[in-house]
Amino acid sequence: MDKFDQYMDHMKGLGPEEVRNMMDDKRKKCTCASCPSYNECTSAKRELIFCLVGKSKDCMIDEVGCICPDCPVTAELDLLNTYYCTQGSENEFRRSTK
Repeated sequence: MDKFDQYMDHMKGLGPEEVRNMMDDKRKKCTCASCPSYNECTSAKRELIFCLVGKSKDCMIDEVGCICPDCPVTAELDLLNTYYCTQGSENEFRRSTK
């Protein structure tokens, strides 16, 4: 079980406030706002941590570059994918390949 699976398993046993705190911790480390694909819409809606919450539900995003591999959250959780903002969360990627 890698770090991501451990993180997700740990979150299952937590209450809403604890989950919110864990997500806030990742949000503080998130580099989405520096990504070339991040745009005015995602900025206005303060969308971040696409790797955990999935693709933008309200914003159209053009894939013009991806910095996911260099994000601290990627290293912390052993994330394997990119373009979460347009393609879905790490969890969605992993479920689709099983």
